[in-house]
Amino acid sequence: MFLLWLMIWAQATSTTSLYAYNTAKGVQVGAQDPKTGEIHYSNCNSEKTPIFPIEKPNVIKVGLKPRNGTALAAAGWWTGEKVTASIFYQTDESVIVNAYCECNMTTGKLTYINNWAISETAEVKSVNNETGLSVQLLAAEEGYRLFYHNEDGDVMMLRYIPKTTTLPSWDPDIRSLGMSIDSSRSRSIFYVGTNKKLYQVTEKNGEWALAPNQTGKVWPQADDSSADLAVANEQSNGETWIYYWANDSIVQVHRKNSKDWEPAKVLPVNATSADQNSDDNKDSQETTNSSGSKGLSTGAKAGIGVGVSMGVVLIAGLIWYLIKRRAAKKDQDTEAEGDQAPDQSPGSPEVDEAATLKPVYSPSLDDSPKADPVEMESPRVMAELEHPPVIYELPENDGKK
Repeated sequence: MFLLWLMIWAQATSTTSLYAYNTAKGVQVGAQDPKTGEIHYSNCNSEKTPIFPIEKPNVIKVGLKPRNGTALAAAGWWTGEKVTASIFYQTDESVIVNAYCECNMTTGKLTYINNWAISETAEVKSVNNETGLSVQLLAAEEGYRLFYHNEDGDVMMLRYIPKTTTLPSWDPDIRSLGMSIDSSRSRSIFYVGTNKKLYQVTEKNGEWALAPNQTGKVWPQADDSSADLAVANEQSNGETWIYYWANDSIVQVHRKNSKDWEPAKVLPVNATSADQNSDDNKDSQETTNSSGSKGLSTGAKAGIGVGVSMGVVLIAGLIWYLIKRRAAKKDQDTEAEGDQAPDQSPGSPEVDEAATLKPVYSPSLDDSPKADPVEMESPRVMAELEHPPVIYELPENDGKK
């Protein structure tokens, strides 16, 4: 670490900065012109000893101008067809920049591709305005490690890892993402792109890849770009439901297992507009019809049987009561004709009609053979039939069933 610190500060204090890196085609060398601040470089098609023109220098025309006296660092590689150069420097605003160039192997000139203000992209809090720079290219998968100084003189590191997966129509300000896990525990991320289409990115063995697109019938186009969506899933069988707005309605996108998609459908707005021919409804109807074909339950049949039996008993008792009442009334009329006072009209009853519900016999009357106490007590039969216990026997018997 001490040697690295010393090397970076040695770069920072030198009057003319240099960079050098090796490729399979040979060493590449670059330097800053102390007068113009431009970056000059050796012929990029040099194979053994670098050729560095002085009278007619090779100049890199970058987008972000380097400050005069900036430190330089570079790394590159041979692609099999051309040499590449990734050059790092600092601007007057103390921003660290990475410029990427590719070599024309015929002319030996670097073609400027692009540059990026990497310290701003990484939101670095502080960079020394005279920082030293050193870069290491680890591998294609590991990317760069760039070392620099902060304002306190500490050696800091920026890391860049190449992208492994490209997301089409991706918006950094996307509204929402949805995730599901299938039966094999593979994860999927769903999003609506800037082109209003649904996308799926799947993960398998730690690697992410874009899943095949589905037709518009299965994945209809959303109403808005980068639109909101919601995802639900059942991991045990890989079933997934995705909901978003399309054609001014909420649509349901359904994967019935880990790989098979069904045509999308619009959510019904009420119960009557639901699909009555769906499998769920069919099962429900079959269950209902099966239950209905069984007829009445055993308890219901028992209740009806008890009710009919009691009804017959009540009717029979009522008929018997009416016959006995009629006979008793006839006897009372006969007795009244023999005992009534002269001022009473023949056939006039001794008691009021409303009194027939009460026993005619009373201890205050003369115990005459003309009054039959058994027949006079006949209304008690009606009182027993209407007694509340008869009514409460039905629910008690039904409860026993």
